[in-house]
Amino acid sequence: MGVVPDRIPEGATVLFQEQNPGRHEEEGRRIISYEQGHEVSETCEPQPMIGPTGFQWAHSFLPLAGLDPAEVAVANVLRCRQQTNGVRTDDMPKDADEYAAVVAHCTHAHRRIPASVKMIVAQGEHAWASFDGPRPLDLWRGHLLPGGYRGTPVLATVHIASLRHKPKMNLVTRRDFVKIRDVLDGSWPQTMPPRLDANTCSYETLLAWFKRAIESEYVVIDTEYHPENRQLVLFGMSMPASNHPAPVIQYHWFKDSTQEGRRSDFLYWVRETIRAVPTVFQNVLADMPVLRRNASIDWSDFCRVEDTMQAHAVLWCELPHSFEFMASMDGRYPKVKHLFHEDLDLYNAGDLLDTGSLWEARLDEFTRDPQSRAVYDQQMRVLPHLDRAMEVGLAVDVDKVPPAIIKYQERMEAGLAMCHAYCGWPMNMNSGDQLKAWLYEVEGMPVKKHPETHEVTTNADAVAEMRNRYMLFDARDDEEKMSAEYIGTRVAQGAHPLLEAYVLYARAEHVLSHYLYPLVEAQ
Repeated sequence: MGVVPDRIPEGATVLFQEQNPGRHEEEGRRIISYEQGHEVSETCEPQPMIGPTGFQWAHSFLPLAGLDPAEVAVANVLRCRQQTNGVRTDDMPKDADEYAAVVAHCTHAHRRIPASVKMIVAQGEHAWASFDGPRPLDLWRGHLLPGGYRGTPVLATVHIASLRHKPKMNLVTRRDFVKIRDVLDGSWPQTMPPRLDANTCSYETLLAWFKRAIESEYVVIDTEYHPENRQLVLFGMSMPASNHPAPVIQYHWFKDSTQEGRRSDFLYWVRETIRAVPTVFQNVLADMPVLRRNASIDWSDFCRVEDTMQAHAVLWCELPHSFEFMASMDGRYPKVKHLFHEDLDLYNAGDLLDTGSLWEARLDEFTRDPQSRAVYDQQMRVLPHLDRAMEVGLAVDVDKVPPAIIKYQERMEAGLAMCHAYCGWPMNMNSGDQLKAWLYEVEGMPVKKHPETHEVTTNADAVAEMRNRYMLFDARDDEEKMSAEYIGTRVAQGAHPLLEAYVLYARAEHVLSHYLYPLVEAQ
């Protein structure tokens, strides 16, 4: 029992940085199979990743990277199991100072990365942080550490054990493991190609670029602007990299041009291009108002508009749709999203190039799923109308707002009064900690945990489940009949007073803070 040393086979080309050992790793018990749900193990030297998580890693994930478990190096951030009150646990130290001290000790005393290692895979927050990876991991998963670790590429991904409570990340993590092969063979990430400065290039060069763009399957537009007034700063456009050695062209809105009339020439050819070939955006509803305000380009100027975010929302509705997440799955180029303040041109070029990568991935998926393509096309037809509605706003009957505010304030007060009467003390209904303490500690209700974070929670799903234990409710009745009278009737019939009071208070507070108060503040 004690230190679980790293396992570094001779000639290993990939090192997996894990978190900390568990009981199997400490005892030297490698799981080799499962029979009727029970593990079958063999004795071995204590080493990382030989327990349940290691079994899943070796049999379900490493094959995706074309790797043999016996030939890869495996290390942990901490090489010992921690002790709490004399009991060994799989937890990491919770005290920040203690955590920093033990990580520093383990790293200095035990980290050895042999020269044969060509790539490191950092699995989880702790492993990524041990290489000084930027936080949070969610924004870097699927990407490489800038500059690597002493020149060695480091790929960020989640820890396999976390997939038990983050099942949505299973497919994502499998895609990360496939990416390991691409890093090793040098096919990913691709080198950023040259860019063309539309402010300074000759007219002949400008014309040649747009002539090639007009012959492309699509072009991409991305704008950089001041969000407070939508003032354009940088107008970026790209075509598929296979069509031109410098597939990105950028016009700096306020930068002096070497040739007179360059802005007019640039915008003329932009219009000619978007009339001829489809134009792809990542969130067109953000870019179109900027184009309209600064360049007088609107929906009617395009032959067809495509949107990678909308396409991803149709095809992968259960996953995040941010550019960074999508690029971590399908992007071909290094991550540059963190360089907004350091290098705006490179930041914009990265967005343009990987928007193209994302669109090509969506096109491939649409080919295999034509029904989703039909749904996407229908959604795209709605966007110009939605853009118009966002521009002009919604009509509001101002005379009805004050009475509505009073009605929902009265509901909040009624819920608060019911809560205080039941508990016998002025509980803060906005305090999740106080609500958890009363429900789980004072009343001893079964503790509800978030399905992904496993943190104790009193979120809407947890409250709904607890309400149903005392008296079933119909969601439609809740929506249509919610009032102090409705809640009072339910309590009289056996519903739990605090849970009902909380729902009355929380829903009224939500309506006020999200809908009614903003209407007053906007006037």
